[in-house]
Amino acid sequence: MLGRTISRLPKCRANSLARPSSVSYSTKKKEKTTGDPRVDIIQQALYPTHKYRPNLAVALQHVIPSAEAHETIERAWALHQRESREARKAELGRLYDNMRRAMDELEKTDEYLFTQANLQRDPRGLTKGEIETLKGLKGAAKKAAEARIEGFFPRELRIPTDTPRKAGWDHSWKAHTST
Repeated sequence: MLGRTISRLPKCRANSLARPSSVSYSTKKKEKTTGDPRVDIIQQALYPTHKYRPNLAVALQHVIPSAEAHETIERAWALHQRESREARKAELGRLYDNMRRAMDELEKTDEYLFTQANLQRDPRGLTKGEIETLKGLKGAAKKAAEARIEGFFPRELRIPTDTPRKAGWDHSWKAHTST
């Protein structure tokens, strides 16, 4: 019955009843935005114009979860984060306890190694003799002497990898001396 009523109405009135009022459709043909016609064909296939879907509201209700489902997901995520945080904290506590036991054992075994392991080094702390030596150096030698920080991993050493490097081994390389 409604179909016959819509068919008797003028064209513009029939279209307004068949579509939701909040959505506006333009009657003009859209301009091509790209130079490639294949892109336009794909866009028309994915986003067809002037297509009314009467089951759109039902489809959206199936896709968008209810407030209760959203709250359940939020609570589950918060629970997961809390459990991960507690597991991480327990693991760090276990590692700290093992490190403390190892340091206690080192202190009992060798006092010198214990003090060297706990020695706080200032990377910028240079003695007067080292400063005077650096004044006499120039270029790459000075840069190498300033770059070498005691107690840190050497910068010249290549990072270990599974495969050799392309250039191979440089047999002529010599470390810069600070003398």
